[in-house]
Amino acid sequence: MQVKSNSLKLRITNYFHHRATSTIARAISAVAASPSNANITTHIIPN
Repeated sequence: MQVKSNSLKLRITNYFHHRATSTIARAISAVAASPSNANITTHIIPN
């Protein structure tokens, strides 16, 4: 029972993490298009 609960929690966490990551990736792509923000992009990507 505990294992199933953890598995479900992990799947939900992964789902939201994936959505957040893709949203951030789109934001980075938009920022990367602007040369003046290149240094900000460099700091965001490693995280």
